[in-house]
Amino acid sequence: MKWKDAFDDAMKELEAIRSQLARLDDPTVGLTALHGELAQSRLKILEVVQGVVTGLREENREVRRPPGPDDQRPERNPG
Repeated sequence: MKWKDAFDDAMKELEAIRSQLARLDDPTVGLTALHGELAQSRLKILEVVQGVVTGLREENREVRRPPGPDDQRPERNPG
């Protein structure tokens, strides 16, 4: 019976498709997993940028700070 074999093949293929669809709903695979990875990457980038900005602010503070009595900087002679 050829029609029965064809029907069985179609049912097997349909079952395989259903299992693939079920796998896409798994939060560890597919778009949900990609979204989670993107969120983690954004947080890492934000941490690096904040660290650099903080370092630059501290560096600017040191450059702008007026010299204190303990600084060993030579004084400029304006004249």
